[in-house]
Amino acid sequence: MPDAPLPHPFLFVGAQVRLASSTAHPKLATHLRTHTCGDLSASHVDQQVKLCGWAQNIRVLSDTLVFVQLRDAYGSIQLLAEQSKANDFAKQKRVLEQLSPDTLIGVQGTIVRRPEATVKQDGAGEIELLVDNIEVLNHTESLPFNPYIKEKL
Repeated sequence: MPDAPLPHPFLFVGAQVRLASSTAHPKLATHLRTHTCGDLSASHVDQQVKLCGWAQNIRVLSDTLVFVQLRDAYGSIQLLAEQSKANDFAKQKRVLEQLSPDTLIGVQGTIVRRPEATVKQDGAGEIELLVDNIEVLNHTESLPFNPYIKEKL
């Protein structure tokens, strides 16, 4: 049975449109996310969350491990897809490998603590999101250059 798409981010109530509620920032939450990337910290370990944002720095390290940096307007977090911890790793890997920078994605998963040797001191550097489900919301075409490299073009 195919995964159900993530629900639409808005609730329609009569002629008004309002955002769905959230545990973190009620005014920023939608059906696509329970938190923003900037909301998350080590206090969220073992919690299920939904996030949406732009994929950056996609790294396929092996046949069993993929990392993606997910960025939104409020921060960033590392996504982790690992074969030994995923129910449908083949599908996750296929989707993640086809991402180009700045593709808009929605992800669901569990916040896990990073191994001690990989902890970073910025933002959500103590944690990463172990991906359970991923959906491409808007695919972008690859640019002829990488706008995130700070070199002269």
